Order: sequence, then C-alpha cells, then structure tokens
Amino acid sequence: MNEVTMEMLTDTKIHYEIDKEDFYLFYFLMQYPGLTLVFANNISDITHLSRLLKVLNTTDPTYSHAPQVEA
Repeated sequence: MNEVTMEMLTDTKIHYEIDKEDFYLFYFLMQYPGLTLVFANNISDITHLSRLLKVLNTTDPTYSHAPQVEA
C-alpha cells in the first residue's frame, strides 16, 4: 500500500439511526480497508466493536483507551 498523507485524509461525520451503526461501520471498513479510524466514547462501545470486528474477520484492529474517573 502507498503512504497515506494528511492531504489524503477525509473527516466524515454521519448522522444515522442507532440501529444502522454496524451497517455503516461495515460499509466504511469494506470501502477503505486498513484506512478507517473509529472513535468510541466508552469502553462498552470498544467491547462491541471488538466483537463485531472479529465476526467480520477484519485485520487485527488496534485499541487504545485511557480510563478516567468521572467527577
């Protein structure tokens, strides 16, 4: 694969019905293999994504999270 530069990146925000979120994730993963970043707000979303990506047999995803104490 060629190098990806900042000029080649696209930031997209999609408004969708909650029951369609997995569909859109699958679409972007297939449309842009190896080039999709997904941000989640909480660890339960990361757990859901992890299970979904295993079912879809995607390449090894990388996860990162920083536990924070809520005030």
